[in-house]
Amino acid sequence: MSSDSGLHFSEETTPIILAAQKNMFKVVQLLLDRGEFIHIPHKYNCQCTECLNRVKFDHLRAAKIRLNSYKGLASEAYISLSSKDPILRAFTLSKELRHMADMQKFFKKDYNELAARLSSFVVLLLDQIQTQEELELIVNKVGKSEDELYEQFGRLKLALRYGEKKRRNDFSD
Repeated sequence: MSSDSGLHFSEETTPIILAAQKNMFKVVQLLLDRGEFIHIPHKYNCQCTECLNRVKFDHLRAAKIRLNSYKGLASEAYISLSSKDPILRAFTLSKELRHMADMQKFFKKDYNELAARLSSFVVLLLDQIQTQEELELIVNKVGKSEDELYEQFGRLKLALRYGEKKRRNDFSD
């Protein structure tokens, strides 16, 4: 019997990255409870020894590793279970992904798709609002997730600041 199951993952694909990419909420929760997390990739132009060696050895593989991590970080399961403020996290990550799409010559389309998926995720979260009180708390929240600061339309202003709006080409379905 062959030991090859047909599934191939790079050695950098950790169980939590894989579970997050597959949106396996229970598995992600189990791994988070055990202290696992997805490492945030280094900046695109990072000059640390690890990054320089990866790029020098295989630039495409380094780009794939970075994208793989971002796919896990941008999953609905991972954001929902690991963040105190999933909306703020989605906004900041979406902005970072759009920046990566501008910087990265490989996988530009993938980064843009991840950013668009995060925008849709925020809409799905907002669809879960059931009361006027919940709406006011979410729409008026400002500051970091641990801050209890509110101002009228704080999240709307934040969404605009992060560029979270329907783009003209998003309407052509």
